[in-house]
Amino acid sequence: MKNIYTFLLFVIPFLSLNGVFAQSGTYPNSGLPLNPKSSPLFGKDIIINDQPSQNQQNVCVCSAFNGWLFALYTYPNAVQGLPGFKILKSIDNGINWNVFIEGHISFGAFIISSDFAVTGNSISNLKLFFVNVVSGNATSGYGQVSYLRFNGETGVYEDGAELEGGHAVSIANDFIYPATYSNPYSLGILYSKYLSANIDSIIFISSGNAGISFNNRKAIASSTAHIFDVALTYGRSSSQNSGRYYAAWEEKQSYSSNTGHIYTAHSEPNFNSPFTTPVMLDNLDPTAFNNVKNPSIACQYNNIDNDSSNVTEVVLVDKFIPASNTYEIGGFYNMKSTNTSNFHPFTVNPSSNSKQQPSICFNPFDSSFMMTCYDSTNQKLPFFRHNFNMENPDTWEVVNAGYNDNSDLSAPYPKVALNMSEQKGMSVWSAEGTGGNGIAMFDALYSTYTSISENENTDVNKLFTIFPNPCSSLLNICFESMGAEKVKIVLTNLMGEMLEVIADQTFSIGIHTFKYNVTDISSGCYLLTIETGKFTENHKLLIMK
Repeated sequence: MKNIYTFLLFVIPFLSLNGVFAQSGTYPNSGLPLNPKSSPLFGKDIIINDQPSQNQQNVCVCSAFNGWLFALYTYPNAVQGLPGFKILKSIDNGINWNVFIEGHISFGAFIISSDFAVTGNSISNLKLFFVNVVSGNATSGYGQVSYLRFNGETGVYEDGAELEGGHAVSIANDFIYPATYSNPYSLGILYSKYLSANIDSIIFISSGNAGISFNNRKAIASSTAHIFDVALTYGRSSSQNSGRYYAAWEEKQSYSSNTGHIYTAHSEPNFNSPFTTPVMLDNLDPTAFNNVKNPSIACQYNNIDNDSSNVTEVVLVDKFIPASNTYEIGGFYNMKSTNTSNFHPFTVNPSSNSKQQPSICFNPFDSSFMMTCYDSTNQKLPFFRHNFNMENPDTWEVVNAGYNDNSDLSAPYPKVALNMSEQKGMSVWSAEGTGGNGIAMFDALYSTYTSISENENTDVNKLFTIFPNPCSSLLNICFESMGAEKVKIVLTNLMGEMLEVIADQTFSIGIHTFKYNVTDISSGCYLLTIETGKFTENHKLLIMK
């Protein structure tokens, strides 16, 4: 592997805020039921970085263990025609973003495929990994696969390497529920490799030491077709707790082919094991055969089993409908994904609308799959959810029929991800800007941002924060009183049953911070509620030991 310094000209770190406590460990058992009576909210669309001259593409987002959010986008012509990238950081759940890392790559002209991940269960081992394929031609479909590693606290570049020539790349990790034989956690990178004019292959490399070295390489399959899109995820359950990586990819006869076949395979029985024999998913649905593209994959990963005592795998695709010249979101699921190829086809909420560009992820806190896509008929980005046991797989809960405020969409390619502190979904996408440039946008299931200040009362500021979250010992509770008023802070379980009154007294004007010891409280999810005469506000608290 050639060192990344041969093509990384500069990386500018922006120091993050201090004072966040580091925590280590893994997450407790989860599997809370979906609550159809809940009222999740999407707020005002948030521009991640207002730079109209940049054509912001390949937008994606991820969350650190403590709730810090990181967003990535790439853009052409960063410096003298060379491609650039920016990683931005938010410490307030996506309302405000600041440039954290920026740089450009000293060859090629376009980043044709990219992905990134944040890993680590403490500030001391927090890392950002950026994988990409750089090409000299935006339409060639072929370039150089590489990865970069940055310090997640400071943004300092640490390491990187050129891998091989290929078409597409994806990255996944297991820092929430580490795989067996990893220390402290593992990462996997999946990419398509160009072998010759007639042969491509799919390659998986993994690291068992938190990305310090990638010393495990597996050739999953080769094909006389071209492998253009790839997707990677991690899966495990209570009984299948060794941890595995699951891959999906698209094979087309030529770059000009609009659709092709979708395959999937996974490492067995461990994260660094050889992969299973690939399964052609569209072969299971006659209407989908050779009419699919753009795979997105997600697997269950937590400490419970599904109804089949195994791990649920879901692959979503763009499925072309020739009769109407439209697309719908097709899917394939397997409830026994570790030991069978028993996939079942389905369609996400069938309708006459043309829907495409699916993105799916798993929420381990309530054992649900979250997905978004592009409804090109209505120029909307809907948000769906489904329980991991996949009853009635064609019928997904419509959380929001279109969370984007403006219908300025052409190729948004929305991405969904999990916010660790809120334990809910968030989305990013590319809106249309000046001169056809893309604009990186953000919105979230939990967001109530309206662009209007919500701190309108004169007695107690609504800014009520707790940290660290997750917490294993001392929790810091902070709020500001604008005038003398009685404040009550209580801890309840998710059923609303009160466990302890932490504070119930009159506080004077000013900022108040005090510590609350959670060492005697069992691991799990709780609610911390502040009540005054003016408002009530809740925060989810995750306690882990």
